Parts: sequence; C-alpha cells; structure tokens
Amino acid sequence: IRDLIHQEYSYIPVLSPCDQVSNTKAEAFMNAYAMEVYPNPAKDSTQLRFDCKDERVVASIFNTTGHLLRTIFDRKLQGGDHTVNIDLTDLQSGNYVIHLAFESGAKKNQILTKR
Repeated sequence: IRDLIHQEYSYIPVLSPCDQVSNTKAEAFMNAYAMEVYPNPAKDSTQLRFDCKDERVVASIFNTTGHLLRTIFDRKLQGGDHTVNIDLTDLQSGNYVIHLAFESGAKKNQILTKR
C-alpha cells in the first residue's frame, strides 16, 4: 500500500474487531412483538394477528416494489393481542407485504394472494 499511496502511509485502526455482534434493542423488539398472517396464501381475506403495547400502530399493505397500496388502520391501541380481518378482493394475484409500524419499531410479513 505504501508504494501505491505514499511513503508516509500508516495503518489507523478505525474499527476494533469484535467476537460477537449483539443488538439488544432489536432483539428485544423482535421478541416483544408477535405478528402472524393467516391464511397465507390467501384468496379474498386474511387475518392479521399481532400484539403491542399501549401505543399508536399503523398497518399497511405494500407491493413488492415498496409502493403503498393501502393503509389498513392507523390508531392508538391498548396493549395486548389484536386480530384484524383484511379484505384482499381488490388485490390481484401476487406477493404483497403487510407492514406494522409501532412507536418503537416495525415488523413486516409477506403474503401471497391467489385468484
């Protein structure tokens, strides 16, 4: 490297090596919030089951290119388990993403619709 850059080149370690990568906030979030879509694949409707804390939750459907197709709901919910029926009759056969946004993070689940 010294021949390519210049004679005064010196190595400066910017990052120190680590043995294990841990993201405790992300792990805690993933463990605290459950999300399930059933049936999947679905034809005309599906159920979204999830749990949350007392917080605002936004549920949306996106296509696979990331375009928002519809907001299912956007409201403050009480903590606990929730079940929402989702009408899929306006969607063509294909893959879609159900996205749940919480005040503390987000989760997503891919669904397949069949006609």
